[in-house]
Order: sequence, then structure tokens, then C-alpha cells
Amino acid sequence: MRYFNGSVFSGQWEEGRMHGNGSVTWEDGAVYTGQWIRGKRTGFGTYRWSNGDTYVGEWKENQMCGKGVYYSSSGKIKKMTWNETTVTAHY
Repeated sequence: MRYFNGSVFSGQWEEGRMHGNGSVTWEDGAVYTGQWIRGKRTGFGTYRWSNGDTYVGEWKENQMCGKGVYYSSSGKIKKMTWNETTVTAHY
């Protein structure tokens, strides 16, 4: 499905919302692929920013939340635990 803002979603739907597995590509080139619950990134997924940085890990209601790995486009790798948008621990 293509949205008016240029974003494109492909994946599973339930009651008119993204639900299950799916992928969205935003107009700026950022991409999220993973699990959705009631229209929000929740569960396990991968987000790639348009600059090439990538986060692979857990999500809760559109926020990085739980364990994940951040890969910078410069090659740095950081294993982190997120509490919404705050890093609470490195592992």
C-alpha cells in the first residue's frame, strides 16, 4: 500500500492496520522490516536509516525497547538494551 506521503507498506493487515509481519519504506529511504501489532512496530524488527545505520532488535509501540544491536554505517557495532529511547545497558 502506498501512502500520500510516499511511504510504502507491504505485509499483513488486521482490522485495517498493519499487524503481523511487514515492511515499510519511507520517502527518505529509511526501511523497517519486522513485526507489527495494531499498526505499531512491536516485537522483533530491523530499522535502517537512510544514512545506512541499522538497528536490529526488539521494539515496543514504535520505540526501540529491549535488547538490540546498532550497526553504524562507519562499521561500529554496539550491543544495547533500550528502555524506549534511552540506552539502559551495554552487553
